Amino acid sequence: MVKRFEDAYPDIDIDASAHEADTYKTNIRVVIGSQRPPDIFFVWNHEWLWNFVPGGGRGRERHRVSE
Repeated sequence: MVKRFEDAYPDIDIDASAHEADTYKTNIRVVIGSQRPPDIFFVWNHEWLWNFVPGGGRGRERHRVSE
């Protein structure tokens, strides 16, 4: 998938990596708070994503994205 994307968009490079779940959860929290967070990253479900919202997303409206 990455190769097809990079072939279609040669000016964009993707650095894809795989990690164990617990390692990933720790690392993604660190890089999200860094000066150079990733443009795209994976989350298991929308509830875990709220870890990155100041205040834990209190008062948020719930929206589901269709696939």
